Amino acid sequence: MKTVYFLLILLSCTVYGRGELFPFTADTARIADSTHIRLDRLSNWQGDKQIPGARPPFAALGYDTLRFSATFKLKARQTDNYIFYTGGFPGSAAIFINGRRIVKTRMPWIPVEKPIDSGILKTGSNTVTLVLTSRSEIFPVFTHLYTSPPFIAFFQPFGIKRRPAPLIDRFSYTVTEIKKKARIVFSYTIENKLKKKAGYAVEETVTDDKGTLLYRRRKNLQAGTGKYRMELKLDTSRMWTAANPRFVTVTLGIKRYQQLIEKRSYRTGIRYARFLNGRFFVNGRRERISGLNFYFNPREMSGKSITAYYRKQLTTLKQAGFNAVRFPGYMPPETVLNTADTLGLMIFAELPLRRYSPHVLQNEQLLNATRSAIQSVLTMLGRHPSLFALGMGNEMETQNPVIQRFYIISSEVEQRPAPLLTYLSPAGAVKSAGLPVDFYMYLKYALQDTVRLQPRLIAFLPGNVGQTIIRNRDEMPEDFIIRKTAWLKSWLAEHGQLSGNGYFIDAYNDQPVRFALSRPSAEQPFGLNAAGLFPDGRPVFKALSPDTGQALLTPASKKPDNFFALVLFFWTLVFLFFYRRYPRFRDNFSRALRHSYGFYVDMRERRIIPVFNTLMIGLNTVMVLSVLLASTVYYYSGNHFFREMLAILFPDKELYYLLLSYSSHPWLILLIFMPLIFIHPLITGIFIKVYALLRRRYVRFRQTIAIGMWAGAPFAFFMPLSLVSYHIHYYQQYTGLLWLIALFFILWTHYRLINGIRVLMVVPFGVVFLILFLSYIIPLVIFFAFFNPQPLWFEQLQSLINSRMLF
Repeated sequence: MKTVYFLLILLSCTVYGRGELFPFTADTARIADSTHIRLDRLSNWQGDKQIPGARPPFAALGYDTLRFSATFKLKARQTDNYIFYTGGFPGSAAIFINGRRIVKTRMPWIPVEKPIDSGILKTGSNTVTLVLTSRSEIFPVFTHLYTSPPFIAFFQPFGIKRRPAPLIDRFSYTVTEIKKKARIVFSYTIENKLKKKAGYAVEETVTDDKGTLLYRRRKNLQAGTGKYRMELKLDTSRMWTAANPRFVTVTLGIKRYQQLIEKRSYRTGIRYARFLNGRFFVNGRRERISGLNFYFNPREMSGKSITAYYRKQLTTLKQAGFNAVRFPGYMPPETVLNTADTLGLMIFAELPLRRYSPHVLQNEQLLNATRSAIQSVLTMLGRHPSLFALGMGNEMETQNPVIQRFYIISSEVEQRPAPLLTYLSPAGAVKSAGLPVDFYMYLKYALQDTVRLQPRLIAFLPGNVGQTIIRNRDEMPEDFIIRKTAWLKSWLAEHGQLSGNGYFIDAYNDQPVRFALSRPSAEQPFGLNAAGLFPDGRPVFKALSPDTGQALLTPASKKPDNFFALVLFFWTLVFLFFYRRYPRFRDNFSRALRHSYGFYVDMRERRIIPVFNTLMIGLNTVMVLSVLLASTVYYYSGNHFFREMLAILFPDKELYYLLLSYSSHPWLILLIFMPLIFIHPLITGIFIKVYALLRRRYVRFRQTIAIGMWAGAPFAFFMPLSLVSYHIHYYQQYTGLLWLIALFFILWTHYRLINGIRVLMVVPFGVVFLILFLSYIIPLVIFFAFFNPQPLWFEQLQSLINSRMLF
């Protein structure tokens, strides 16, 4: 039967792993010139043979590597002063021009800008080759329930442009004081390459959206490279907020007398965000976050323009009353920030680091790539006022010294063009506020939030409220929204203190996942966490006010199940019947409990224990342990902690869904555990028999089997606890005591097993230990050979256990 299932899994994997293409609509092409060429908008891209007909922009699923090439003409005579830029790719990308690699992205989704080495570009025809891979070599993506599938996407802008050589550069601003008016300090540098010295001056002006002059000053130009500062007192009503997005334009010019030498203009929204005493403040006033999670779902975007898609969705979100958007685990395109700047939305973007173990973060390449990525985000996107906060990682063990070192070093960036908050999502309790982040994102999987509130100086912002409330397959979107809205209102009513700073509701749209909570239908190319509250972008859900509340709803849960109790009850009747009916069995059982080495007292008296008695005591141990384990799995089968563990050990999606379906049927779980437990004394007996043959000793095989069977005789006294084990889990009472007693019986059984082997074989403890070690390690080797858990599975299990507070 197992062979049939294994063949079905292999067959289904080939079907499920088919590729899927999601083409997008290209925006209006920009006319290429000698100073700037948008390579992503070339019309002569040649696609990969694996995916015929694919042309940018698009996203694809089910491919590990795709290769594209195109040609472009460069009319410039001077080709040594160009830079390459890209908005980022999921996974990684290697870009070649004329056969030479110019850049390889290391962190997914992060924008990159890099000078092109001299001699690569040439006047006339050039060839660009793009190699896209679904995974990054440096940043591993481990299997988690809410991990996005390994998409390959080719829709972000990338190209080449002439490297600017301005005299004015490195513009930034800081807010040093804020009361009724804010004191703004603008900074910039000027590299004075001008030969003549007399008559040069720097002219600084600041105007608002309407052209009203707010500041003007003229100062002398310094010799050589110099840093310049300008201070401005700005009324807070002219600063950027989500409710009132306002912009200023800072114009910097270099003049010689009245002749303009160079002019640079910077349009930005001035804002000042900070976290003080456990509260958010924007421009000196308290701000409450009302946000939604927004996922990258290429199926929703298919056939649409990327810019138009995001503009429509963000406008809908703003009209629904929300003021913030979180992009879990990725950096959105710059078109999102442009739209959010204008609409007035606070963007929470995140680096793709999730539940990395200390072992992974010890990689110096990963550390350097993270620092480089943070600097790229700040340099290329930092002046967008909507970029409110940058997430440094999700579900990280913040108390671990290795992880603390990683974040302390990686946060040491050179320049911040504008104030930007940073945050982390901890895997457990945070006992120290020493990490270089401003606040913490609280990600809880369980329906009820039972976390102990941290000290006020350590701030928590709930980041995935209602993530586990998903749409049923046969449920209408409107009915789902009503049901989820009722739960969200109840959550706000019960967790008013936790949600005092606001919240992020999960989610605006459905989330593509590697491992869905249920098997996806055949027409779906990937699993979905169907938690979206805006189906097809329709404005049918509104932001909830802080005082919204009603009686707390009891979350739907599995009803008490008497199956396991009934099975063990009837088995107990059978066991007691044989115990009373057969004196020899009763006598064997009594003698087995009287001595630490089990039934061997009978062998010394030259009496033979019937095989039937041995099988009966072995079956009793199997039934007691199987009911205990099966009832535990059945109860926790809907728990995210259990499913995360299942995904780590069984990364194959088809096998994962198969085991998940088994775990919801109590009789199937019981049938799986019974042979697995029964086979252990058989394996132990085989190793004892092999050792006896190697040492030329005569031992009967049924004697070696009986050692393991009769060692478990004490489990007969565990029957009452195993009988009520499911109900103990359901009512969440005495579960710790249950497993503590079970551990005692397991240790008692192994103590008897060790003594039994020593009495039968008359061997030292080292040999006994070797036999027991092999009886456990060989099945594990077979398991890993057939099911191939993902890399670093042990470290992932450790991180998962350390994150159990979230479940």
